[in-house]
Amino acid sequence: MSESTKKIRKKDCVKLSNKIIERCKLPIPRVTSIDGIRSNLFTSLLQVLYHRLPEGIIDDPASTEDEIANVQAIINHLALDLIHIDLSHISGAEVIAGEPRAIYNLLEIFCGLHKYLSSTSIGQWNLEESLSEANSELSSQPSSEESAEGGRDQDAPPVDADPLGDPAEQDSSPPL
Repeated sequence: MSESTKKIRKKDCVKLSNKIIERCKLPIPRVTSIDGIRSNLFTSLLQVLYHRLPEGIIDDPASTEDEIANVQAIINHLALDLIHIDLSHISGAEVIAGEPRAIYNLLEIFCGLHKYLSSTSIGQWNLEESLSEANSELSSQPSSEESAEGGRDQDAPPVDADPLGDPAEQDSSPPL
């Protein structure tokens, strides 16, 4: 099954959000539902990873429109200034609306950036290769749930996949 047709579940977004919150030591609470994934997660990630935010970020978003504007500004900044990759398949409106694929795609990009910035061999690092590795990990790691049940939904990625790529720190807790 191609990556573009793989079903992303809400709990996968929550789990990945919490892994990146933990790994990046973000000063925000853990996410308990997909509704908790708001612009503050992405502004905090960008602030921690790059120590600055793009122009136009609203410090205290008071409305859904402000949240959308913040996430879209971050997506545009990533695409145009940082990674130079077309991100038109992700929109701030979809992220704030709770669309799992959009959220997961944006989180994967931040996972790749974290991996890049944590890498000791930065000169040899490539974002597209890192994202490809993350997708391979999603496709190849069986979950404990899958082992116990003898199979899983073929449209869904493994629940304990780790796009941050640190097998030593795989979460052994039951799926969310």
